[in-house]
Amino acid sequence: LALGADEDSAWARVDDTGVGIDEADLPRVFDVAYRGSNSRVPRADSSLPSGSGLGLAIAAGLVQAHRGTLSAHNLPTGARFEVRLPLAVD
Repeated sequence: LALGADEDSAWARVDDTGVGIDEADLPRVFDVAYRGSNSRVPRADSSLPSGSGLGLAIAAGLVQAHRGTLSAHNLPTGARFEVRLPLAVD
């Protein structure tokens, strides 16, 4: 987790060390009820929930309601999600 601010926005970044997000899924990860290909892979422990595809869509809606942005992209060792919120709105 990293937090910071620049001239006009505050930001928070979350990096993980998982398998990342399939490049074909990146444009849709914030769509309502979308579940990426990595979430559809059977898990070793089938008792673990695989998700509904709502969490990132809800997060994106909340961030957009505050005139911010939420983005996702792959890193060499996982994925990064970044929220940016304006410090002042005209």
